[in-house]
Amino acid sequence: MPYYTFSIGWPHKDLSPNGRPGNRYAKARQVKAMLTEAFYEAKAHSVEQTDAAHIHFTFHPKAKGPPPDSDNALASVKPAVDGIAKALGLDDRYIGISHHVSAERRGCVVVNVSTGDAAKIPLKGTVS
Repeated sequence: MPYYTFSIGWPHKDLSPNGRPGNRYAKARQVKAMLTEAFYEAKAHSVEQTDAAHIHFTFHPKAKGPPPDSDNALASVKPAVDGIAKALGLDDRYIGISHHVSAERRGCVVVNVSTGDAAKIPLKGTVS
């Protein structure tokens, strides 16, 4: 059961769904920066190509300011999911995602990636 842990920088405010970037190019630069950072961090930790994965994000807010809204924090790391999926050689639709916001203030996002059989979580129940 391969398991990888690494950290990426705190998402730029333009990546938040509540963010108001100056123009679309400003947001595009931040998306590319986060995708690239996550891809190279995953590659630096020798992630293996796989057919299933699960990513858990632990958000450690910056020292100042209010803690982030949980769902906005997850939405702001979507480019990181894409970068990790690219490093895994996997379409991001086959990646399970979970997250939580920590009380510890470090200004980063800790990423835990599990691959292989550990990431294959069976679906149970129905949605009506």
